[in-house]
Amino acid sequence: FKRLLTRTPSGEPTDIDNIDRELVELAVAGMYALDPKPLIWVVGENENIDEKIARLKLWLKWLLAEKGTPLPAIEAYLRPFEDPYINDTDNLRAAASKARLLATFKEGREFILVTTLSALNLEIEDPAEHSRFFLELEAGMETGREDIIEQLTRMGADVDEVITYR
Repeated sequence: FKRLLTRTPSGEPTDIDNIDRELVELAVAGMYALDPKPLIWVVGENENIDEKIARLKLWLKWLLAEKGTPLPAIEAYLRPFEDPYINDTDNLRAAASKARLLATFKEGREFILVTTLSALNLEIEDPAEHSRFFLELEAGMETGREDIIEQLTRMGADVDEVITYR
């Protein structure tokens, strides 16, 4: 991994196509472990991203444990048709994934982004707009139903679809 990194200038794309398919996650984890900074990993459109992320997390835990380096946020920027902010979808998993990604950017945390070429063709929302995607609630916080509905409306939710739980 050190040779791979020294041959590629920092910030430049690194092609890992020639690495055995069973070792790709180890290669990505190794690159991050040697130089822990934001990393974007572009995978194939039809690859199982959840599986890749699970293996990447295992390798990262192993490689970073001895260094005492905290695990980075590992986020997936989904395929365009799964993006809840582009398509009218009720896919809660996709909405949660997008919210975690935006929160990672907003908080300025270290991350590894697993994505596809088609997803990279989309613009991610302007950071100045990120606040409209978050509704921050804390335990014991008091707020009115109307305040929550107003915030959800600003976030783009269809308030007629909001279900009230008791």
